[in-house]
Parts: sequence; C-alpha cells; structure tokens
Amino acid sequence: MRTKSIILSLSFCMLSLGACGDDDTTPGADSGPVDSGFVDSGSGTDSGSGDDSGTDSGSTGEDAGGSGGGMVCSESCDVDGDCLIDGSDLGFVCTDGTCTPGGDPQCTTDPQCVALFNGWLLADTDGDFLGDAPCTVATPAIGETCADGEACCNFGSTCLDTGYCAQEEPDSGCFAPSVAVAATNVDGVAVTVCAQPGTDDAICTDDGFCENPCASNTDCTVPSAPICNTSTGKCGCGDDSHCEDVPGLPVCNTTTGVCNCTADSCTGANQDVCNDNGSCGCSETAVCTMTTFDGTSASCVSF
Repeated sequence: MRTKSIILSLSFCMLSLGACGDDDTTPGADSGPVDSGFVDSGSGTDSGSGDDSGTDSGSTGEDAGGSGGGMVCSESCDVDGDCLIDGSDLGFVCTDGTCTPGGDPQCTTDPQCVALFNGWLLADTDGDFLGDAPCTVATPAIGETCADGEACCNFGSTCLDTGYCAQEEPDSGCFAPSVAVAATNVDGVAVTVCAQPGTDDAICTDDGFCENPCASNTDCTVPSAPICNTSTGKCGCGDDSHCEDVPGLPVCNTTTGVCNCTADSCTGANQDVCNDNGSCGCSETAVCTMTTFDGTSASCVSF
C-alpha cells in the first residue's frame, strides 16, 4: 500500500516533470541555493489565454537528462480494470495499452487554473449551490435579486472580468494563508479580493492540466529536479550539491539542469543501469519488480 502510493505520486509528477503544487505561503521560502549557475531546461508552450509568455510551471524537459536512449520499466494494460490501485478506481483508464488519467481535460485557459488554485467558482444559476456558468454581474445588494439573464455571485463575492466569483477582501482582512490582491471586476472596476500567494501565474498545459510554478523546494517533487529556481519558477539543479541527497542521481547535468546517474549509482527496484541520457533504467524485464497498478504487467522497453 505504501509502496504504491509513493510510485503513484512520482508517476503523476513525471507526466510533466514539474512542480506538483505550489502551496507554500511565502514565495521563495526554502528555495535552496539559487545562483547564476542554476540551469533549467524546460521551455514549455502555453495553451491558455493568460498574460504569461508561455513559460511552463517547473518542467525540466521531456526526459531526465540529455540526448540518447536507453531502457526503462514500463507497465502495460489490456482493460480499464487493470488500472485499479489497491482495488480502488482512481480514474485511470487503459488507453493504447497504458494506464492514463481519464475524464475531460481540467482546463483550456490560464484563468481557469488561477481560479482553480484560488477556489474561485462560477456563478450558480440554478440554485443547486454548484457553479455552472460565468458570472455576468457583481453581487447584488442584500434583498435584491439578479435580473433575468444575469448570473450573480454569492453575497461576499464579486464577479471578476474572467467570469469567476472571488471573495472580496473583508474589513478584517483575508484569512491566512490567503492574501489581498488587486483584480478587475466584470464592470472594469478595480477591486481587492482574497487569493492564494503565487497563483497569478498558473497556466493550462497543452494536455489540459493546470500547473503552478514552484515557489520553494517543497514544490519540487520529481527526484531529478529537487531545487526550485524562484526566478523562473522551475525545478532543477545548478550543481552537484543539489543532487547529493537524490537516490541514484548524484550528479547535476548543468546542460539540462537535472540530476543524473553515474555508472554504479542505480540500484533498487526497477533500475540497475545508467542510461545514456543520465536517467536510471533497466537492463532486462526481471529488474522490473515494482508496479503502480493492480492488473498491469511490467517489462523493460526502449525509449
């Protein structure tokens, strides 16, 4: 149970090789060594409509090292039932022989991701207490109701120009860890609302998932990229000292900005060789002894 939980966590992160969350309240806290030698290799392409320049949210590139190939343990499935984890259906489906997250894309635009990380909701137009449509007017005064065709936010919230309802800063201030931030409402008027620190640059990736740039080392959950460069919001490494505590990956590749293996550093389940690209891999299927999903079969394949 514990082993699969750890593997699953790493599997999610490895889909993007980025920061899997940005929940620190003070951007830059515990950011570790950050200097001019810090290299990040992710360029990212933003599919959203926000104001950022397309920089990704902590991606360190598509692999864990430089060019070159190798072998890695891979799990294959035949049916959706193979993708259960400890008997539980966590939404994974079997697609082209691989267990992948099912369901609709999480987002199509950057503002959706900013709203997601802040808990801002769409307006409730049918009275079921669930947001279902972009808001069109700010909260009406007590005792007033929305006119036909209007979608109002609940009392205490205001309608932003992105169509989401955000809590207005109360007289007593925003409740920690939220902070007061400037925004613009649906009427184009400047307002102050409560938001989570560091969420204004959240983006929607090409595959429809929301990502938020790292603010500290604790946001960097991919082993090969343990240090947050707070200048770029990306995880990676700048020198070997950043990688010395990373199992199997003790050397920082300063070209790609991620931790690499050495000839004899890859030991343990699912890895016994150091691939040409600096990532740990397998020499044969017999090495692939650990799996994430209940019904999959593991094999050592080329990439």
